[in-house]
Amino acid sequence: MSEAVSRRRMQTRAALIDGAMRVFASRGVAAASIEEICEASGFTRGAFYSNFASRDEIVLAIIERGIAEAQRHVTELVENRTDLHEAAELSRPQQEQLIRDIVTQFHAVQDNTTAWILAEREIELYTLRNPELRDRYEELTGTHFENMSRVVGTAIGCAGGKLTLPLAQFVDLLAAVSLAAGSAAVADRFRGLTSEDVVPDDAPLNIDPEPVVQLVLGLVDFSPAD
Repeated sequence: MSEAVSRRRMQTRAALIDGAMRVFASRGVAAASIEEICEASGFTRGAFYSNFASRDEIVLAIIERGIAEAQRHVTELVENRTDLHEAAELSRPQQEQLIRDIVTQFHAVQDNTTAWILAEREIELYTLRNPELRDRYEELTGTHFENMSRVVGTAIGCAGGKLTLPLAQFVDLLAAVSLAAGSAAVADRFRGLTSEDVVPDDAPLNIDPEPVVQLVLGLVDFSPAD
């Protein structure tokens, strides 16, 4: 396969994933048809089936892409924030502002849109109703959790912080609070609209960093070592 053909195939695959994500966000996964996905992405059924064997396969592709992007963004963020090493020497207000800046920066580079957040929630529900898909979903998200735990642990270590509970529990709480903050942002975006007016889109959401900031400050001790 030539480089040009390979690039076009990757672009087609990405467009189909984008289209599926919007359809899943609007209608849910179970109600979405292949025809709707093709229409939303601007491609034919032939293009769909040359890239994906089924709807379930594109469901997993959405999760795989979201996980890969999240891991890349958080890893780059931790590597590029050299000021993390100074956290233990800062005053409490300065530590709070540093964490707020980092969380806000992470939200800015993430795919935090109504389309992604709603599609992610719909996929979670869909896999709960489809045990044959759930195993692969849990495998992907479990690996993601392990990778993110390592990055978070590294970031806390670089900052001179000491967790007041096991790392796995902290990352679980971090994920839950982040999830809730995303849901709140979606609710705010659509507040006052009727269900007919709600159209998930790719516009960035303004996600409040404070719940994550306060969680970190409450569970990580940044006091200088004796």
